[in-house]
Amino acid sequence: MAMQMKKLHIILLLILNLATSSLYSLVDMYVSPNAIVHISQNAIVQVNGSVTIGNNATLSQQSNSALYITNDFQIIGTFTSSNGTTYFIGSNNSTISGSGSATFYKLVLNKDVNVVMLFIDKSITINNDLDITKGWLRILNNAAQTIDLYGNLNLTADGFFDASTTGSANHSLNFYGLFNNNGIIDLNTTGGKITINFLGSTDVNLNGSGSFDFYEVNVNKNNATNYVNFDKSFTAVDNFLTLTQGEFRLTSNYSITNNFFKLSGTDYTIPDSAAFILDNPNVVVSGQTVAGNAILRGKLHIKQGEFNLGTAGESNLVYDRTSGYAELEITGGTMNVRTAIYPNNSSRLLRFSQTNGT
Repeated sequence: MAMQMKKLHIILLLILNLATSSLYSLVDMYVSPNAIVHISQNAIVQVNGSVTIGNNATLSQQSNSALYITNDFQIIGTFTSSNGTTYFIGSNNSTISGSGSATFYKLVLNKDVNVVMLFIDKSITINNDLDITKGWLRILNNAAQTIDLYGNLNLTADGFFDASTTGSANHSLNFYGLFNNNGIIDLNTTGGKITINFLGSTDVNLNGSGSFDFYEVNVNKNNATNYVNFDKSFTAVDNFLTLTQGEFRLTSNYSITNNFFKLSGTDYTIPDSAAFILDNPNVVVSGQTVAGNAILRGKLHIKQGEFNLGTAGESNLVYDRTSGYAELEITGGTMNVRTAIYPNNSSRLLRFSQTNGT
């Protein structure tokens, strides 16, 4: 079968292997229903048009293979990549769409100029890194989408990551890796919103010279000692933070004033396996604007900065760990509690330490 052609069109039930260490240049690639196509180890395939995977069809990338796509990638069947890299290149906008399953290994956006878009119009999994070298990765708001990113999120100064400003939807980024952001990450556009869930066991900082704008942030790491450290300037909506497991740290010396904690009713909780660590002299945790309590089951540590609990009515710090003890440690900074600090019942214990601060 001659592989140097204008269009690869697979119309039978078959298994086709695109051979090792070969370069195949195609205008379009269409994998018909029930067909199976493997891009073999070390093979390079460039599609100077669009790729379509039909119903019940499969396209797979093997180890160290490369698939270059200039236009769109429609996945009605199944796409899988095992240690291969998928590139979106060229001067045209591209869209990843379709009702099928999409599992990338490494995904690279490297368009000719940085204003060319890669639109995400379906949920995808990326088992390694997402590299935005040049171009704009944007999640469309036609439906709520989820990106599972098990590697790092890397942006150059020519890289942008956001959701569409047209329409509205709440998307999710399940993030297991590190930031290397020298571009713009905007999870809180005027249209779509992206909730970031910090998962896994990797300790995370806001690395890079780029900007971060957050919508909702959920910290649910594998262990209580894994941390997410907001160690550089960022912006976020009020009440953006939910803690489940792991440490959330605010360090360095940038300035921000925010309510931080997302409320459940009128209260918020620092759970047993979570910690909130304030270690920045210019951060102010504002008191909630409604009467309510902070439920402390894990650890609250104030090293620097200002922590306020409540601005209206009765607002308390209630320690409520069912076994062991909750922890309140003040080694600097200022803590203001509007009403009182007390246990939920007489069996609850608090380990309190103050060596400095007020």
